[in-house]
Parts: sequence; C-alpha cells; structure tokens
Amino acid sequence: MGWRDAIRQAKEAMAAGMGAGGPTEEQLAAMSPEQRAVYEAHVAEGAAERAVRPADPPPGGAAPDLAGRPLRGPAGEWLYNPSWTRRSATGEPEAGGSLRRLAGDLIDDAVRPIARIRPPDAPPPAPEHERAAVATAERAERDRARSPYLAPQRAGVMSERIPTRSGTELDDVAAYLASSGLAARPDLVFGCYRVPDHHEGGALARERDRYVEWEVVHAAGEGSRPAGAPPEVVTIDGATRWVERVAGEASVLDEDLAIAYLAAAGIGPDRTLGLARALRVRSKGADADGVGAATIAEVTGIHVLHVLHGASGLAAPVATTFGAWAASTPIEIAPGGPPGVHVEVLNWLAVAAAVWPQNQEPAPVPSAFGYLPSSAQELLGAYLEVVGVHPAHCYGASVVEDRPRSIDGTSLQGKGFISSTSSVGAKVPCADGSARRRLAAGAHVVIAYLDTPTYADGRARWDAYQRDVLRSDLAAETGARRPVVDESFDDLPAGLGGLVRGAKKVARAVQVVEGGGDEPAPHRYCWPPAG
Repeated sequence: MGWRDAIRQAKEAMAAGMGAGGPTEEQLAAMSPEQRAVYEAHVAEGAAERAVRPADPPPGGAAPDLAGRPLRGPAGEWLYNPSWTRRSATGEPEAGGSLRRLAGDLIDDAVRPIARIRPPDAPPPAPEHERAAVATAERAERDRARSPYLAPQRAGVMSERIPTRSGTELDDVAAYLASSGLAARPDLVFGCYRVPDHHEGGALARERDRYVEWEVVHAAGEGSRPAGAPPEVVTIDGATRWVERVAGEASVLDEDLAIAYLAAAGIGPDRTLGLARALRVRSKGADADGVGAATIAEVTGIHVLHVLHGASGLAAPVATTFGAWAASTPIEIAPGGPPGVHVEVLNWLAVAAAVWPQNQEPAPVPSAFGYLPSSAQELLGAYLEVVGVHPAHCYGASVVEDRPRSIDGTSLQGKGFISSTSSVGAKVPCADGSARRRLAAGAHVVIAYLDTPTYADGRARWDAYQRDVLRSDLAAETGARRPVVDESFDDLPAGLGGLVRGAKKVARAVQVVEGGGDEPAPHRYCWPPAG
C-alpha cells in the first residue's frame, strides 16, 4: 500500500463511522500499520497546530478577513471565505466528539483551498472556437488597466519557449542562447528558467529523457544579434550545506546564494543570462502495483548561466573560480540577501487557485476573475514593465517551484468538493509542435535585480497597481526567507512535542520506504547544526 493510499484510507476511517469519541477499537485494529501511523501523525499535527494558533472563525457567512492575504477583492473574498467547509458544502451534520471534530477539520484544511473549482457566478466556458478571441480580449483589457502604471523608461518584454529533454536541457539551452545571439548580448536578457510544468511521456522513475521546456525572457525590438559562444553554466547543489544558520534565523533563497557566487566572481547582472532553479519531478508513494503515486515537484539546487564577457564583447577576468568559492564555506549571506540587490518573490500559486485551479486542464476562458493575470508568465512581464527593470540590471526572472509539493490535478464530484486527483486533461500544443497532456505548475515568480532609487519608485508603482487593479499583495504568504526551524518541538505543550515527533518519524519512515527516496533537508543550502 502506498502512502497516499494510507492517507486516503486513514482519512476515510476518520470521516466515516466515527462516534462521538472517534474511531472504535475495532476500526483502529483494522487499520494497517501504515494507515495507523498516518492517522496518528495527522491527529498529532492537527492538535499541535491548534495549540499554537487561534481557532478558525465559525461558519455563518461572515466576510473573510483579507488582511495579510495575497488576494483581496472578489477573488480573495471567494477563495478565503471562512464560512465554507466541506460539511456546509455537502449538507453533512456537524461533527460530534472532539476527535471527530479534529478529523473533520483536518479534511477541511486539506480540501478548502482548491475545493470549489469555480465560483457559482463564474461565466460559462467559451466554446472551443471562441476561446482564443475571448482570451485575447481579456488580456487586452488587463493591458489597458495596467498602462497608467507602466514605467516611463522600460524595456518591452518578450519570451521564447525552448523544447528540450531532461538530461541535456542545460546544453540545449546554452546552444540556443549562443545561436540566437543572446549569449553575445547578456545585457538584453532578463533571465531563463526551466518551465516547471510536467508533460506526459517518459518514466517518472528517472529524470533523463523526459520532455521539458525552458523559457528565455529578453528585451523586445533589439534587432538582429550575431551568434556567440555558449554561456558558462554553474550548478549549486541544494543538498549541500553552504550557509551557516541556526533555528530562528532567516533561511536562504536559491537566488541569494547564486548572486553571492556571482559577486565573489566579479560577475554582474550585465553578464548574467539567468538564475534557474534546478527542478526534479518524480513519482513518490506508489505501492507495488504502481497505485497511489503522487507527482512531486521539488527544487534540487540552482543553475547560474553567465558569460565571460560584457556587452562590449571583451573578455573580463573572473575574480574567483566556482571551485575556490565552494571551498570557502560557510558562505556569508545577510539575512535579507546580498546587499544592493532586490529579490522579489510573488505568490503565483494564490492567483492560480483563483484563475487556474484545475492545472491538468487549460486555464478557464473566460476567467472567473478577469482582472488577474491568466498565467505566471503574464505576471512576470507585468512586474518587469511596471517597475521598469532593465535587463542589464537583472540577474534572473523566472517562474519557480519552492517546497516539494504534489502537482497532480483535481477532479470533482457532487456539490463542488474534491473527489480524487487526476493528471488526465486535454492535450495542449507544446514548443516542439506536438500536443501533450500536462500538469501546469509553478508556485512563485522570482525577479532578482540591482536595486536603485529608480526601482524603489517602480516598486511604489507596483504596489499601487496591485492595490488598485490586481487587488492583491502578492508578496504575502510566499514563505520567502522563512525562519530556519528545527524539529525538536520543544516549544509545544508538555507531552505533545513527543507525540508529534514520534508520529512524524513513523509517517516519514513509511513515506521514505514506500517512495524509494530520501526526505529533503528542511531548508535548501542551510539548516540548523545537528545535535
């Protein structure tokens, strides 16, 4: 039995047939060791969370409190409505005993963010032959709404989608940058990155030979460019300990560490083509028959693409090699990141929950919330043009994943709540001309650039644009530079820490054994000293 099956069946055991005091002894005895471990882990984690945070607001139609949330306005009012629960949506009676109530809350917590796939007043889907025209009209309206906020001096933004294969992707992208002439003009490139979407085809058990795509984001309208030499590519491993941190201190963004290397090497953004987080997509948790697997996207490090010359074409010396820099650990990085650099992290996942909740299907057209960007790439371009970031000042611009998460799609049943996960959707055209099914992914949009007073003014425009048009604060709830935590649980009430710690260990052991892989470090690049 896979761990996802264990979770599902444990939740079913919690949700069905529980009396006022929780599951009966017979029901507990009937659980497999895996189900029992997951059940106890969920109960313990829920109890620990509720011991340190306020109770959820009661149902009853109260308007949601959107302070500090990434989405406000209609999308936020719909997405974060505290009156919605699985029970209120399905007409189930309120839970009885405390354990059963806890189990119900756990189920609600799991399904609430994506359970109502479309608002009840959302417009009906456009016929297939009208989709393109409707989407174009919606985009034009968003462009008009953004125009008053655009930077007076800005570079137009273009992007190219590159088809490649995992295993050769870095060589393929380097070759494209060379042949297109962009490697000879790094001052025109905002960034490049692996598109985090997962496409059908190829074995998930291994990373090589699967179809993947990369995006190159550059300034528009610069005319012809001569071909040049391929860029240098350096990979910083996310499983290696690079930065010394203790519990409670700020963790390190992937881009922070990459820029620290570039600074040590004397390479500026005018010689940088991209900071691209390394991505692994794999199947975890399947049983012996391959059933119950989850499609997990996780970041394994970051690739730094740069050239050894400036815009003039003259070679420039490198102050230190990567090997020498790597040997100098621990690397010193300020809690807020490298000085003189601004790294913006935007919460695309929150927007996607409102405008693209079924990621195995094409984005709904018309959008339920047409004032919000319909893709992460649109959000990235909007930020660059409103803030006015110049590509020669930009280290990287990308759509990324962050913490390991399932990117499986959702399917529905009955009155708008989740029935199961599904990766089966419509085929969509890909960069190589073929049509494939895909799982659209991406949690954040990240832009890293040199900071100046002009860009501070640009961020003020961006804040106004978010407030007035997007009705959002997309820097909220990203977890960027979240505090490093240990897992001692010493701050929990007496007796509860041991329960949570033990349950987590058992559940993780089940997941690691059945998933065939190791648990990732709590934080990439840094974590508290052992002991």
